[in-house]
Amino acid sequence: DEIHNNIFDALCRLVDLVVAKLPQLHHHEDSSAVLDLLPLLRSLSLGFDKQSQYHIKHKEQPRPIGSVSQLSKFARPIPGVPKQRNGDWYCSTRKVSVKDADGCECSKCRTPDVYCWLAYILNYFGQTPYGNGYQQLLRILSHPQKLLPAILEAALLSISKASEFLADELAEAFLEPCTRILKYLEDQLERDVDALSDTTKDGSFGALSMIFRHLQAIISRSTSVEAAERMVSVVQRKMVERMVGFQSFNKQLSAVREINKLLENARSIAPRDSGHSVLTTIQWLEKNDILGRVLRSHLHHKQYVDQIQKIMSFLLQEQCLSEDYLDVIWAATEKPDQYETVRANIFDLIADLARSFSSKQLDNLFGRFEHIQGRPIPDIVKVLTLVKKLAQSDTKGVMASRLLELLWNMTLSGEASGEILETGALTEILGYYGSINCANKDVYISRCLTNVKQGKSVVPSLRLLRDLIWLDNEKQFYQASKVCFYNSSTHWGRKTGKENYSEFVKR
Repeated sequence: DEIHNNIFDALCRLVDLVVAKLPQLHHHEDSSAVLDLLPLLRSLSLGFDKQSQYHIKHKEQPRPIGSVSQLSKFARPIPGVPKQRNGDWYCSTRKVSVKDADGCECSKCRTPDVYCWLAYILNYFGQTPYGNGYQQLLRILSHPQKLLPAILEAALLSISKASEFLADELAEAFLEPCTRILKYLEDQLERDVDALSDTTKDGSFGALSMIFRHLQAIISRSTSVEAAERMVSVVQRKMVERMVGFQSFNKQLSAVREINKLLENARSIAPRDSGHSVLTTIQWLEKNDILGRVLRSHLHHKQYVDQIQKIMSFLLQEQCLSEDYLDVIWAATEKPDQYETVRANIFDLIADLARSFSSKQLDNLFGRFEHIQGRPIPDIVKVLTLVKKLAQSDTKGVMASRLLELLWNMTLSGEASGEILETGALTEILGYYGSINCANKDVYISRCLTNVKQGKSVVPSLRLLRDLIWLDNEKQFYQASKVCFYNSSTHWGRKTGKENYSEFVKR
C-alpha cells in the first residue's frame, strides 16, 4: 500500500511538472523546452491511461487515503452499474419498494464507482498549484502551426486517454481546437507534406497517423463515433492522395498503412451507420484509383506488400475487388526482367488472397496457372509452391479436384523438368486431400500404371508412382501396386522375377 501511495504521489508531482512547463511551448524558439516536454507528455499519457496495470489494480478502490479532498469539476469516475437482483426489493435510501423492472439509481442500489484514483488525478490536472493544465492544453492546441508533429501527437494522446472521464463541458471545449487542427493538417498537406513528417532519419509519418487516431477519440467524446469518423476521414484521405503521388517509399508505405486504418475505422462503425462509411471509402478508392497506383512500385518490400494484402482482403470480403487488380499483379510476375523478390512477394500475396476468392476469381486464377507452361523453371516452381499453399488452406476440399488435375498436367507433362518433379507438389497435396477424405490415391496410382503401360510420360509416372506408394505403404493397395509396378519393369528391359523391388523403385 505504501508503495502504491508513493506511486500516486509521484503521478501528482508529474502532473505539477507538466503543467509548470507547458507555457514554455508558447516560446517556439526554446527547443530545449520542446525536447524536455515530449517524454513528460508521453509519461503523462501513461498516467491517464485506464488500461495501465496501476489503474486496473485500483479500479474499484475509493479515493487514496490521505489525498486532499477536491471538486470533481473536470473529471468523474465511471458510475457503477445496478446490482443484480432477483425480483423486487426495498431501497433503504429512498425508503420505498422498487420493482425489478424499474431499477434504482441511488448509490446503495448500484455498485461503487470505478477508477476513482484516475479521476482524482484528472481533476488534479485542472487545479494544480501551477495552474489549470486543461486550459494550458487548450491554448497550445489552438495554435498547431507552432508545434512539432511529435509534440502535437503527445499532447493529443493525453487528452484522448482522459476523454472518457472528462466532464461534458470540458470535453466540448476541446472540439474547437481539434477542428482547427484538422484544418491546419489539411492545408499543410497541400503546402508542405514533409513538415508533417517525423523528425527521424527515415522521415516517416507515424506521428501524423496517430494524430488522426487521437482526434477521432476526442471528437467522438462530444459528438458521436460516426461524426468523428466523417470529420477525420476527410483529411486522412487527403493524406493518402498526396502520399501516393510521390515516388518515396516512406510516403507510399505511410499511404497504404493509412488506407488500412481508414478501412478498419469504417468497418468498426458499420453496425452504427449501416455500412455507409465502408461504401464511401471503397468508392473513394475506386474513383481515385488508389489501389492501382500503389501497385505500381515497391513490390519488392515485404512490409509494403503485406499492407496491400490487407487492403485487397478487405475488398474481397466486401466483394469489391476488381479482376483488373489481379491482372495487374499477375502481369508483374510475367515481366522477363522482374526481380525474383517481387515475384515471390506476389505469389505469397495471391496465396493469401485466394482463400477468399469467389468461384469466378478461382476459375480465372486456375486459367493463369494452366498457361504457366513455357515460363522459366523458377517461376513454375514458385507457382507449384503457391498451389501447395492454396491446398493447405482448403480445409473443406472445395478445390481438390481442380488443383490435383492441374498438378497432374504440370507434373506429368513430357516437358516437366527435374526441378518440377523434385518439388513433390502432387504427392504432397494428394496426401493432404487424402487425409481429409477429399481424394483417393488409388485413382492416381492407377493412372500412373496406365501411363507406364502405354509408354506415356514414363519417367515422371514411375517417379510419382514410387512417391505415392512410399507415401503410405500400409494401405491394401500397396501389395497390388507392388506387383503391377514390378511387372511394368518390362518397359525398361528388366527380367521379371529376378529384380529386387526396392532397388528397382529406387532406380
